[in-house]
This record gives sequence, C-alpha cells and structure tokens, in this order.
Amino acid sequence: MKVLLARLVALGVLVLTVTTANAQVFQIDYMKAESGDYVQIEQEVWKPIHEERIKAGALLNWTLYSVGYGFDDSYTHVTVNVYPDMAALEASYGDSFPGFVAAAHPDGNWDEISARTEASRHIVKTEIWSGVTYTGDFHAPVSVIAYMKVAQGGWGPYVGMERSIFQPIQEARIADDEMEAWGIYSLWFPGGSDYQYNFAAVNSYQSLTQMSGDSVSMSDRVEAIHPNLSMEQVNHMVNKTRELVRSEVWWTVDHAHGAEAESETGQ
Repeated sequence: MKVLLARLVALGVLVLTVTTANAQVFQIDYMKAESGDYVQIEQEVWKPIHEERIKAGALLNWTLYSVGYGFDDSYTHVTVNVYPDMAALEASYGDSFPGFVAAAHPDGNWDEISARTEASRHIVKTEIWSGVTYTGDFHAPVSVIAYMKVAQGGWGPYVGMERSIFQPIQEARIADDEMEAWGIYSLWFPGGSDYQYNFAAVNSYQSLTQMSGDSVSMSDRVEAIHPNLSMEQVNHMVNKTRELVRSEVWWTVDHAHGAEAESETGQ
C-alpha cells in the first residue's frame, strides 16, 4: 500500500504540473433567477453573444444548467464558460466584447440588454476552475456534481488516485453505456482553507435512470480492472485522500460550442 501511495503522489504531482501549464479554464457563475424570463434572456440575448465569442476563438463553449436536488436554494441555475487558458478569461470582457455584442445584436442597445439581464437574475457567486482529467461526452442532459475537500499537501495522492484508479473504471462504465462522461476539476478561485471545497468530480448521464442502472458492481469493476487491489483498499484510499462535501444535479438547458470544443473540453 505504501508503494502504491508513493506512486499515486508522483502521478498526481505530474498531472497537476501538466494541468497547470496547459489548463483550460472554467468560469462558473451560480445564478438565482429573479424573473420568469431568465432562461429566455440567456438563450435569446446571451447565447448569440457567446456564439460570436466562440467563432472568434475567445471562448471554447458555454452551457446553461438548471440545478436540482441542490444543497440549498441560494442558486437555481449555473452557467459555465470554458476558455482555452487564463489569458483568454482575462481578456473575455475587454475591448473586443462590444464587437461581439454588436455582431450578435446589430440593432440592440447594450444599456437595455444589461438592464434586462440584471433584472432577471442575481449572480450568487463566481468560481474559476481548471480541468485535471476527463473523458466522454459532457453534453449529456444530466450531470451529478460532487464537491470535494482535499487537504493541503494531499493534492498529489488525490489526483493520482482519481487518474490511475477511477478513470479506467469510469471509462469502462462509459463503454458499457452506464454513463456518458466523467471528469475531475480543481478550484483556482476562491481559495484558502476557509472555502468549503477545492475539487469536484462530474459524472454525466442521459438520465437519472441511467445513473442508477449499473450492470456491473463497483467491486466487480475493481476486481476486473485492478486485480491487485481489493475494494477495501480502494475505499481506504478514497477516505484517506478526500472528503465528500456535497453533491447536486445539474440539468443541461442549452449550450453553444465549436466543433473542436465539443470533443476536447470537459464540459
């Protein structure tokens, strides 16, 4: 077990180093809908703007989710903007943004667009994440988001465990049509020991029925894919490396993406 943990640490550090150097950046805005036309405004006003940003290479994709079975009712929807890197995020609402608005709404008035948007929703919080590792089609209708707390100094073992132990298992589940996609993400901002979580696992499905319909048990998966590990050892590693803070369900409402972004991003 000690040898395995040492290998997981080395693998986790390597993955995090590569991820930091080449990370796509995910801006997640948690929204509280304040009016009945919030979704309509996102789809009719903001989606065309995001499509112009995607055409210009300033954005990889955008997705709007509704939140169900959440921890509380402080937010009802989530938008995810995926950028190729931090520089693209930093420039996202800079000098080029008015041109994207004009291209999407040539007869539109920005003051009116802004006023309608502000009246329709309240931004509860914004988080910046990076993708660590992921596989599958993230445009499935249902995603289960599991927020994790990993102790300082424990990131290497945790990422190594997810990458070496669980990713092959999830890839087998995807191949057997038990799920559509799986990914691990690390939180960049906000940060610090006071924040509730710093990693998230995303499992995507065609339906809640698919989520609950595994044809092969997890213990059988472990035995087939990791014959040198027992289910007890796997559970020990899970409990040792991270704490599950909470989970919730996101339903895909709408999305915009380029052909390249659909195959290469984890959302």
